[in-house]
Amino acid sequence: VFIDKFELSETVNNKKLREIINLIISTSKNGVGLVVSSLPESIMRAFSLSEELKKISKIYNVPKLSYNQAKALVISRLNLIRKKKSDSLHPFTESQIKNVWMSSKGNPRMILLLCANLYDIIS
Repeated sequence: VFIDKFELSETVNNKKLREIINLIISTSKNGVGLVVSSLPESIMRAFSLSEELKKISKIYNVPKLSYNQAKALVISRLNLIRKKKSDSLHPFTESQIKNVWMSSKGNPRMILLLCANLYDIIS
């Protein structure tokens, strides 16, 4: 089972998050494998609320992207919605992508989240 965007758990209080954590632990104990995709801060918050979750978890860090890798990622995602393949950053500017890359500290997940928000604003 894949749990994507676990960082959205930041919007719930600790009591609700404990309930979610207990569900994850219970599901795991029943033999279901879980892959949780999240920002490190959200995982650390969950770990601070449950030693048991911390004990049963394995963390795999996604390597940070260089600026050129980030730019290529953005172009590849834009190409998914374009009618034809392009090397253009349009509708983004080089400056916007550089700011996104710096703000995300090279985290590919954050790059895509920030670009999605920026895309909504400028479209």
